[in-house]
Amino acid sequence: MDEMNSGASFLEYADCIITVSKEKIPGEGEDSFCYLLCETGGMIGAFDGCGGAGARHYENCRNKTGAYLASRAVSGAVFHWFEQNCNTNSTEMQTDALKKTIVESIKVCKDNSGQQKRTLIKGQMLKEFPTTAAVAVCSMLDGMLEVNCFWAGDSRCYILQGDGLAQLTKDDVNSLDAFHNLSEDGTLQNLISASKEFDLHYAAFRISLPCVLIASTDGCFSYLPSPMAFEQLLIEKLLSVKKVSEFEEALCEELDRCSGDDFTFLAIPVGYGTFEQFQEAFRSRLKDLRDQYLPEKDSGISLEEKWNRYKNHYYQYMKSGVNDVDLPEMQGKE
Repeated sequence: MDEMNSGASFLEYADCIITVSKEKIPGEGEDSFCYLLCETGGMIGAFDGCGGAGARHYENCRNKTGAYLASRAVSGAVFHWFEQNCNTNSTEMQTDALKKTIVESIKVCKDNSGQQKRTLIKGQMLKEFPTTAAVAVCSMLDGMLEVNCFWAGDSRCYILQGDGLAQLTKDDVNSLDAFHNLSEDGTLQNLISASKEFDLHYAAFRISLPCVLIASTDGCFSYLPSPMAFEQLLIEKLLSVKKVSEFEEALCEELDRCSGDDFTFLAIPVGYGTFEQFQEAFRSRLKDLRDQYLPEKDSGISLEEKWNRYKNHYYQYMKSGVNDVDLPEMQGKE
């Protein structure tokens, strides 16, 4: 990872890359990630191979599952797509071009995987090389961070600022918001695979500095009691250490303790300058979180009521009708 740095162009604003990732079963993890910073912008991507749907093993690929192979193939494809375009001001950085690259990477998996090994899982739930994707591409424009998000499935992109956490991508989950899906476990309606056509969603945003751009698989947030708890975890770990590498270690240790899955978290803090200034930007926010949203506080107020207070800010970038909940207008398009 890169410690706080300065350089030319976008690198003058991007303070570092934060990466946290761990497999529950060493050597068998089905998450993958990629990132790259260049002079004109940056990219982070988190990918979660869907182990239930992608449980088939492939002999030509060290008997790895389709989920394991898919997340890595798509991660590599996204990295090379961004690497080829990041310094060009290219109009090719659009959804169709990226989707074509992803489809080609999955096809390579299918064409070279060899004989499928038998699996006890049967039926239509099986898919060939299934994975989620959450990719955020960013650059500076008129002193603001321009963010382009591309996604499929329930991995997410977020923005974190001194006034709180906000989700930028819409989960492909039926009829559930980010809070209720934690307990009701909605069904994925869309994900990348070689089995059927999929949607690669797109939305664009302009966000004031300073801010933290985040990409994450669901192993980071789906085992916590609420979206508020995820924000609280991030800020508490940030304020408990003295440098970026210690933050990565502390966050990894806590996620490993509470998560029942592989997990992947990437972030680009933009516009803070030093680690001390990065921390200072969130001290008052942590107090607000503890006062308003900790379970042991305000015992007469239910967690759902607290979520209802919290979600207007959390969903500030989304439009009405997302997952059948009433949300503010989204700044972007699909």
